[in-house]
Amino acid sequence: MKKNEIIHSNYIISSLIILSTSLSITCSLPSEEDRNKVIVLPKTDIRLEFRGVIQKNPNLILKAPFKLQARAYSCPELVDSQFDRIAMKDYPECMKSYVEKIQEFNSFEYKLDLDVPENWTHTYIELLGLEESRGMYSPGHNPFWFGYTSGEIVTFRNDFNFKSQENPIPDKKQFELASRFSPILILKSDKKEIPTNLEKYRNHKTLGKTQANLTKSGLPLTKYESIEMPFYALEKPENLPNYSVDKDPTHVYFHVRYANTILSGTQEEALPGFRDNSNYWYEASDGKYVISYWLWFDNNHGPSPMGNFHQGDLESYAVLCDAKGNPLRILTTGHDHITLDTEWKNINSINHHPLLYIASGNGSDGGNPISAYGAYEVKLEAGNALFNYLADPRDIFPEAGKESKIILPASLSKEDLKSVRIGSGLEGTKTLDLSNSVFRSIAKLVAWEEPGWVNKKSVEDPDNQHTVDNQIADFLVFNGRIGSHPRKELKYLQLKQFGESPRNAPFKINIEQHYTYERPRLDRTYSGREGNYGPKFWGTVNTAQFTSTYSAKAK
Repeated sequence: MKKNEIIHSNYIISSLIILSTSLSITCSLPSEEDRNKVIVLPKTDIRLEFRGVIQKNPNLILKAPFKLQARAYSCPELVDSQFDRIAMKDYPECMKSYVEKIQEFNSFEYKLDLDVPENWTHTYIELLGLEESRGMYSPGHNPFWFGYTSGEIVTFRNDFNFKSQENPIPDKKQFELASRFSPILILKSDKKEIPTNLEKYRNHKTLGKTQANLTKSGLPLTKYESIEMPFYALEKPENLPNYSVDKDPTHVYFHVRYANTILSGTQEEALPGFRDNSNYWYEASDGKYVISYWLWFDNNHGPSPMGNFHQGDLESYAVLCDAKGNPLRILTTGHDHITLDTEWKNINSINHHPLLYIASGNGSDGGNPISAYGAYEVKLEAGNALFNYLADPRDIFPEAGKESKIILPASLSKEDLKSVRIGSGLEGTKTLDLSNSVFRSIAKLVAWEEPGWVNKKSVEDPDNQHTVDNQIADFLVFNGRIGSHPRKELKYLQLKQFGESPRNAPFKINIEQHYTYERPRLDRTYSGREGNYGPKFWGTVNTAQFTSTYSAKAK
């Protein structure tokens, strides 16, 4: 055996040891009894008084008696500290150390008192019994949190004011905005996985269940997740009847909302783990909009041959525009984080359609992340120096016009790409004829309807309907993962990793997705082991294809 072969063999043996060790650690979880054990704090003479009323109750769903729960925690380590508001993560003892009281009321007014320990730090009042109205009506933040207030008797007030979770933006306006900023997609010419559609799987999916992602303590990531995670195992496209890869249309999924849509559990006073993706409400505020888009890929092959293959992939970007529909910012995501959040002038577009690039991998078809820039790469972190050497995972974004292929919005034609300027508009800007790179158009823009209202009679919907195409309805109401790989798995004998199939877009716990409180709002980028997804130029009013106000004419 040659010297280089011996060294490579030793790397592989070492990696097997590390992988098998990591597997033995992750398999050791607390028992069910330990997970559910509650530490009851001692009561004192300190009393918290909760007062309020239940307003605009959807009485066909919620009827008296009403049941409320008050709870107080002692979490001194979290006071005046920053923590992850999505997962419980490193605070299992805090989450289980509390006193509580549950009480029923026959009227719309409630008064509930709770004796608490001297060192209490967080408390809430929660309206229970809302299972039938979840995703349809929001009572506001529920639980509603209060921070520590000194005193032997402290009175807190919160009124539960129900609002319909129907989108107040008319469908016509939603579609107009979604069409305006639909993408020009640039892929490497030999890219195997291209954006297709979910609808073809309507009658070719199987429901399964597996263990959900858990915290270090063995608890679900949030209060609203169960130990079991449902998922749809999808048939392989090539096994579908009458399937043709060339005729499999590209659909782009979208949702339009007001920019400051509010999500329950995101109060400053809230403990981690109480973010409720099904409880949100819309606030018009200054009238700004966020248009979120998702691209569906049948498979994710990962950024290297060694890892992260999984069935199904939903990659997303979002546009922030003002009340008149002028673009302000763009945000892209990938690998469960925000890769770019920047001003619109720092990217290239044609009639406000952003030029977006889909990555391939290093020796693989890639993980499909989206970038607003081409002809660069980011080296990703594989876990440690050994894995970086063996796998060397990378996102490699294609160069427009050089061995690339393009998917166009329906409103554009090949002729619109005869003279495309790419760059800041000043030094280094290129003018390219990309018309010969176009190989298909986006066949359809598909709106994500509010899951709780799919095919139900409307109450406040401005279009007075919630009719959804049956081809997509099953996916809109499904709260789980879409694909045959619901959990990460290391095949250490094969030196291969399988990633997780994506959470369904309306429920996906990513930073910028349908029901999150995030939006394109401040300059931020994500860096890899080497390189980053940040702006490749700083734009001005001279930026290629940039215009400060909407002036493109619909064709």
